[in-house]
Amino acid sequence: MRWEGSPDHSITADLRGVFFRGNQGLPPFLYGVGTWFGPGVDEPTALFILDEEEVTVDSPITADNFPYALGEPQQVAGGPPLIVGRIGDASERVRERIGGFLDTALIIPSGRPEPLAKVGSVLLDPAAGGRGTIGVPVIRTLDDGSLIEGFLTAGHTVAGLGAQVVKSRSWRRSHGRALGRVFVHSDPVAPPGIQARPGFDMAVVDLDPGQKPLTPVSSGLAQLPSSPPQPVPVRMRGGFTRNGLGMVCASLIAGGSPRRQWQDCWIMVPGLAVQGDSGGCVVTVSGQELLGMLVGGARQGGQSRYAMHYVQDHDSAQQSLLTPAGVRLKLCGMILSLTESSAPSPTTTSRDSR
Repeated sequence: MRWEGSPDHSITADLRGVFFRGNQGLPPFLYGVGTWFGPGVDEPTALFILDEEEVTVDSPITADNFPYALGEPQQVAGGPPLIVGRIGDASERVRERIGGFLDTALIIPSGRPEPLAKVGSVLLDPAAGGRGTIGVPVIRTLDDGSLIEGFLTAGHTVAGLGAQVVKSRSWRRSHGRALGRVFVHSDPVAPPGIQARPGFDMAVVDLDPGQKPLTPVSSGLAQLPSSPPQPVPVRMRGGFTRNGLGMVCASLIAGGSPRRQWQDCWIMVPGLAVQGDSGGCVVTVSGQELLGMLVGGARQGGQSRYAMHYVQDHDSAQQSLLTPAGVRLKLCGMILSLTESSAPSPTTTSRDSR
């Protein structure tokens, strides 16, 4: 996700200044801040995802403007149409904190975002009790030049560094076949009573010796500007939701609940995923390029199905989290080269090279 030079650069610079002075997170009623480039606007527009108890929407963008399947058959039934529009009414604390943006911004009223790993699919860390999805394959380079095969999953699905990860045939089972152990772990979760700060939600699992390496699922790494000229058709692959079509229509500097906040995310619609899909990959339809990792979902109006999903950008994670740890994405016919990147996030931990 490339913020510099994007059409929304001035918008996001202003938003960063308001919400992240002193390295603070989002206020508790704000579940996302970024830019909308989806249907209903001619140019990138500031976006706020707000607690639905705090706001109402005026002039919503209709569901007819959301070409979810984008000309292709919808293979997985999605959730309810996303409600997004201009601000109608807002609570006093919302107007006090972000009132200067509300006249021109779009808002999404939302229930509290949640990680997608409470009950799950094919990956299990018995110590954490969380289940998620085996993500894309990676290669880790040791100090002596040797390579270790592994894969990615969401950080919130595992207990932490060194945790053993197993593959379970059913979410009902609490045991399965051992796959490997967590080598890099990042989960932007805060202790109770503490405001979370945005970070990456990702774990690198080293496969145990003798385990068969995973097959790549994408042809390259998508390196999109934070505001593409139009919504991007995508395909999602999760542990439960094997194959679903949708689109990304917004980019977030940060989003999530007060306890766990994700940086550099895309908003994907419709609500395709279910509990257990955390760690699944999202690829572009056109080039089959890896866009991001599914980490969360949010509902609207008390619906049982999710209305949208939070997808953490793989390009940003590669630069800030994976490259400093010597980890490269394994793509079809190639391994992504290590490049210069920023220092690891303060929430990132890794074990010493073996």
